Amino acid sequence: MKPKDHLPFFGIGPLYVALIVTLTAVGMILSAKGCLDSGIVPVLKTKLRVHNGLSQKQKRKFITEFLKA
Repeated sequence: MKPKDHLPFFGIGPLYVALIVTLTAVGMILSAKGCLDSGIVPVLKTKLRVHNGLSQKQKRKFITEFLKA
């Protein structure tokens, strides 16, 4: 058998790099459009404030309605 002198091209590495690059690009686009000022998304901030004041049953209903929208 020949000894390998390089790392394999397949595996989790390329997928991880692609994911990080994609998330970075999305973040840069959202930041340029003003949606991510200081890392806070205003729409989610309001919805999370409402979510924190609900009971467990109300939270489940809220989440299912939020995911439908």
